[in-house]
Amino acid sequence: MNALIGAVLVLLLGALACLLPVPNRTRAGVGVASQAVATLLVWSTITPVLFQGQILVGELAWTYPVGTLLLRLDALGAFFLAWSLPMTLLGAIYAVGYMRPFMDARRHLGVHYALLNLTSLSFILVYTAEHALVFLLGWEIAALAAWLLVI
Repeated sequence: MNALIGAVLVLLLGALACLLPVPNRTRAGVGVASQAVATLLVWSTITPVLFQGQILVGELAWTYPVGTLLLRLDALGAFFLAWSLPMTLLGAIYAVGYMRPFMDARRHLGVHYALLNLTSLSFILVYTAEHALVFLLGWEIAALAAWLLVI
């Protein structure tokens, strides 16, 4: 479960780094690299769940009124994580070529890669949530990130 939480942190830090005032090529590299690292961390977590039938449970202490946030990864959640994060990684890699004409422009492309990271983060939250607040947070992040990516 620690690697899964690490993947969430990598995606958050990658999204924040994509928003820094650096060249667009650096933003794209950071976005793709953070997606790749998060995908590897998630795969290292879901492999025992898929092949050995383990169920991973984690708790995160939170303040009142939320209380303890519960995370649970079973075979169904692991199945969806096994293909959804690599698909987002492939989308980030595709975006590098798709956005190539704008790489040297003044346009800030880091927002695109940050939103892709947030989409991956929302997948992790939705597929592992045992707490209604965590599920709704992940669901809303997915909805907003996808909407902003399309706009």
